[in-house]
Order: sequence, then C-alpha cells, then structure tokens
Amino acid sequence: MLTMPEIVEWGPKSYVAVRLPVVIPFGQEVDPAFEELFEAFAQAGVEPDGVEFIKFNVVDMPRLEIEVGMTTDALVPLSAG
Repeated sequence: MLTMPEIVEWGPKSYVAVRLPVVIPFGQEVDPAFEELFEAFAQAGVEPDGVEFIKFNVVDMPRLEIEVGMTTDALVPLSAG
C-alpha cells in the first residue's frame, strides 16, 4: 500500500551512513548499502534501533551523492573499505 510522505521536524540527530555517488536510477544500489550499514552495526555489537533514511547531499542530474543511513546514539566504528 502506498503511503503519503510525512514531514517530521527533529532537532539535531546523530547517525551512521554509507555515502554513495550514484546515477539515476539508483534503486539497485540502495539494498547493498543498507546491508553494509547493518553489517557495521553487527560488527560493533549494536542493535539497529533508529530511523532508516536516504539523504540527498548533491543533486546534479542525473548524478547524485546520497547517504543511506540510520539515526543512532550508539558508537559504531568506521571502516576504511
């Protein structure tokens, strides 16, 4: 079922994300990025319990820079790869 977007105003939130340069359409790149994100949480021994999101940092059609992320207050170490 399709749901309508909802505007929610938050204060500052910490998050962990995977940053990706993509070209539209980019749907096939989202699931592997979320898998990488959840693997980082698992490696840190942290249960994911935040809000999943896709953030658009750069829009230069058809190229984008996005972040696939999740809000969290937990410390999740960064990897170089």
